[in-house]
Amino acid sequence: MKKTNIQSSTMIGDSTTIGNGNVIGHNIEGVTIIQGNTVTYEGDKEKNIFTQKYAPVLIKKYGRQNIGLVGIVSFLSGIITIFTGIISVTKSNIIPFIPHIDILNPYWMVVSFFLIIIGAWFLNVRSYYDMSQCKECKQEFAYIESREPKIKEDKILEGTRIKITRYYKCKYCGHEDMRVVKKTVQSDKTVY
Repeated sequence: MKKTNIQSSTMIGDSTTIGNGNVIGHNIEGVTIIQGNTVTYEGDKEKNIFTQKYAPVLIKKYGRQNIGLVGIVSFLSGIITIFTGIISVTKSNIIPFIPHIDILNPYWMVVSFFLIIIGAWFLNVRSYYDMSQCKECKQEFAYIESREPKIKEDKILEGTRIKITRYYKCKYCGHEDMRVVKKTVQSDKTVY
């Protein structure tokens, strides 16, 4: 009788790979871990350079409250301008005091989109101010992202549940903070 040498594909070490690409064991830096319906990996740090550069200047010059107020007013003005422009173009009499002006409609649409963009950016500046203030020493614009975020994706019946954990550190006192964002991405119900 002939002897056969059977070698297993199972590798023992920092992590163990078993059938269907499932990995169990320790997470090695930068390696994707798959366990059943769960995938865990490291993402990229936030790169919001424009807001990080200009938010301190705007907040210092105009103040937190004024930035938020200008953002809300600008955003809502843009929405209202788009709404009235659409009503004017369609010559609808839903609101009788809105005049029909053919010449200005394209310009008003550009202005309304500009107002929406400016309003959204000002609201983003205020949000960045609020989240970057240190909880310990109360310094403004203190938190910087200290390492790559951990991302965990779970396949569920409704789609994919994503959990992003970001790590921040105060550049003044060294206080560390962690923020978790959870969202569910709906799956396409189409079966092929």
